[in-house]
Amino acid sequence: MKTFLSLGSNLGDKIYYLNEAIKRINDNPKISIQNISSIFQTAPVGEIEQGDFYNLVAEIETEILPPELLVLTQQIENELGRQREVHWGARTIDIDILLAENFEMQNEKLQIPHPEMHKRNFVLVPLNEIAKDYFVKPFGKKVNELLNECSDNSQVKKLEKCLK
Repeated sequence: MKTFLSLGSNLGDKIYYLNEAIKRINDNPKISIQNISSIFQTAPVGEIEQGDFYNLVAEIETEILPPELLVLTQQIENELGRQREVHWGARTIDIDILLAENFEMQNEKLQIPHPEMHKRNFVLVPLNEIAKDYFVKPFGKKVNELLNECSDNSQVKKLEKCLK
């Protein structure tokens, strides 16, 4: 199942945390990373004073269904020191499931497609870089159309830094 993950970090060595999260995702024998966007620097969302995020999107192929994938990604977040003390607070790593091919789910633990993805440049810009023509069935549009229609005017700066 083609699945897109959004990864972000704004604490400590952000490149390290992004690299390590990608490595741990790829270490799972049921997951194959197909593509990874550039890294983008963005301001945090919300009212909490904190540092900028480094964000990227990864396309994976997996036989793991999203509820089980959520458990895996949260385990990786925990292993990398993610603290869940403040909603929208600073974090070493954040891994969100954005889309999963032909899979929709809406409950308190998991919502696919991610309910805010079409409103956020920090998600749409890296997603557009690797999957601009991907059709997001629940929205009835391609990724590039969602980006063009997005009212978020926050800055998303492509970094020269890259993953190892």
